[in-house]
Amino acid sequence: MTSIPKRLKMKKRQVAIFAFFTALRALAALPGVVDANHLQRTREARYVMGTILEITLYYHDVRQARQILEEAFSLAQRLDSLLSNYKSESEINRLNRKAGTGPVKISAELYGFLELAKSLARNTDGAFDITVGPLMELWQKASKQRRFPSEPSTKAAQSLVGSTGLILYLEHKAELRKRGMSIDTGGIGKGYAVDRIADLLKSHGITRALVNFGHSSIRAMGTPPHALAWRLLLQFPGDEPLGILEVKDQALSASSSLGKSFEIEGKTYGHLIDPKLGTAVSKKIQAVVLSQTASVAEALSKYVILRNPPEERDQDLWSPVKILRLSKDEKNRRSEGFPLLNLSRDKQN
Repeated sequence: MTSIPKRLKMKKRQVAIFAFFTALRALAALPGVVDANHLQRTREARYVMGTILEITLYYHDVRQARQILEEAFSLAQRLDSLLSNYKSESEINRLNRKAGTGPVKISAELYGFLELAKSLARNTDGAFDITVGPLMELWQKASKQRRFPSEPSTKAAQSLVGSTGLILYLEHKAELRKRGMSIDTGGIGKGYAVDRIADLLKSHGITRALVNFGHSSIRAMGTPPHALAWRLLLQFPGDEPLGILEVKDQALSASSSLGKSFEIEGKTYGHLIDPKLGTAVSKKIQAVVLSQTASVAEALSKYVILRNPPEERDQDLWSPVKILRLSKDEKNRRSEGFPLLNLSRDKQN
């Protein structure tokens, strides 16, 4: 997924660390634990989309569970070939190369992804926008040259950004209206994959699972046997642990504005680009968003960092959402009912 290219020498930090804990120590100590309903735990982790995808599930048949895991990892690989900005022949890059040339026939899978991304751009007032590609490219060059983009180049890139310029037609056709437009999937790609994997697991009758993609996009299905929730340790790199998150039938996304950073003129900037301002974020802001799906949580985590949402939102998209926003320069925010235990740095309103 696109952010600052790996070839650049920058300070790289994992966005957030979520360590999985079973609710009962006895369960954690015994591999392949069987509960009263004969559910057995199966867990596997593989390298996908430039990071680690780990899936833990409980199912009555271990052999069948491993077959389901194979199917899930195959799905993740297929989505990578569809959405990766790093693979020149991915379907998203083929669409980018056709920008400004008219409607292009695309797969139903990519069409569904683009529909979702456009709706999230509307609901975040453009704070999340997958057409941010030209600005990402501009700041990639700036980070390599250690020099700020010029004002004319920034304005030129901004003129190519905006989801209204991404048009979807019937019969699975899409168009990027202006030559030079490009879609960057890095802000939602892992979350979308997490949701698709969760749907796949549900289709096989699995109701207890944890899909953990890159330690920053997670979907909790049901609970482990004999537990009320999945328990996750929340810790941002370089900081003390914030506490234990308890989640059930929820998705979460963790983002840090300086998760991947670079310096220009002695000041640190992060990989998160504000689509409206055309600038890279320089303040250290960390956000955790809980929602019904990982796709929504990922998109809203960018909004929470860039816009710091008001106390109450009228949009339906925000009604089930819980947020945690940490900043050195502003007052911290924690939604009422945010399920974090032992929060030591809480500065509530």
